[in-house]
Amino acid sequence: MSSPDETSTEETINIDESFQAVARIISIEDADIEQVDSGIIAGRSQELSSQNQYIVYSDGIYEGVFSQEWNSKESTDQVWIKLNELRKELMDTGLLKDPSDVSHQTAKESNRREIIETIKDLLDRFAKTNKPIGILSRRDWSNTVFDEILGVRLSENEDNIKYTIIKKKKRAQMLTLLCRVYLLLSSNRFATKRHLYYLDKGAYGKQIVCDQLIEDLCCITNNTRKELHILSCPKGLIYGKLKFKLHNVPYNCSDHPFGLTISQDIDLIEDIQSDAKFIMIVEKDASFQHLINQKILDKFPIIMMTGKGFPDCDTRRFLKILTQTLSIPVLGLFDANPWGLEILCIYRYGSLSLAHDAENCTVPQIRWLGLLPSDIERFSIDKPLTDALDTLDLMKINSLKRRPFMRLNKQWAHELQIMERSGVKAELQAIENCVETYLPLKIQNGGWI
Repeated sequence: MSSPDETSTEETINIDESFQAVARIISIEDADIEQVDSGIIAGRSQELSSQNQYIVYSDGIYEGVFSQEWNSKESTDQVWIKLNELRKELMDTGLLKDPSDVSHQTAKESNRREIIETIKDLLDRFAKTNKPIGILSRRDWSNTVFDEILGVRLSENEDNIKYTIIKKKKRAQMLTLLCRVYLLLSSNRFATKRHLYYLDKGAYGKQIVCDQLIEDLCCITNNTRKELHILSCPKGLIYGKLKFKLHNVPYNCSDHPFGLTISQDIDLIEDIQSDAKFIMIVEKDASFQHLINQKILDKFPIIMMTGKGFPDCDTRRFLKILTQTLSIPVLGLFDANPWGLEILCIYRYGSLSLAHDAENCTVPQIRWLGLLPSDIERFSIDKPLTDALDTLDLMKINSLKRRPFMRLNKQWAHELQIMERSGVKAELQAIENCVETYLPLKIQNGGWI
């Protein structure tokens, strides 16, 4: 590859105002590109790779960057400088605590007898009176307040709380559910949401009606579904440098090639161990599996999680436990579209439906690593890999702009504005060489917001 005619120059590539990446541009023969693509770098370029983390062999485009494995790099290595600074910032602001000051509570003990008494009291109210009954509305933003630490949580001002009046049909449905929950708790048995629906299908009509009643009951009683002995199908996956014990059975997440399903017994997890540098949340399962196939763990010492789209409460709770126990940063990979941003906001700020459990479900430490709307131009993503925003996208953008947390997070709001003005969206799959190029550049240069 090296020849007397070969030349090399150093060029500063402006990634955005917050950081710059210095890359060495090397002119090479077309015949040698195949060697570089396969990860074989010989001659002078190999010497240069020891001096520079990245070798860009295309003119100003970020494809084809060769990066070394980072697993062996010490915490003080320059590739971790920005990440270490982020961790220190989070520690200084109290969003992360020193691991020595954190103890993971194994087995959160709920008083089943107290819950049974609560359910009995509700049964009496629903069965013994014909007067209208009002329950707290989980679907009204006016019932919530925004807390910069806890995210979206229920308002404590009783004067401003709005209630939904339960009419005859819904009263009967809630009474049916209360009877089932009372029987489950009394006999110390569990049932899935699906099973509860089929037990009284005639009363509910649709599964979503049963699901919403269950969430209403959780909100009314201030208990989780698990505490009410109601289970749901596991959804989230986890992979990477994490070990723990559950029911005295050891688990090593890196041993599961498609990811380990996140258990509903997360409160019983103990002996959590990890030497990961950060946790990476991936929006969709397809992207999660692609990164595993690209052997991301050979490159980065990380824990990777996905909620397969909108995350369930178990995924969010487990992420909260990990951030509290390990005290490491959390970075997110989401599509550059309004739906991806909404899912990211759920992880960081919580959701309207679970505002009553914000303390256990929000992760204010999370930072948006990509795919940023501004990355579409910055990384020269080809137009065929993008799509135009449609009517539903624009409606979602307008909805996001009205959220209280979006008005406070100027950087996220700015990216949303870029998306709206450009009229373009893109999915994570549009990123070429994500593991070899995109992630190293973004992480080393602190390209998160």
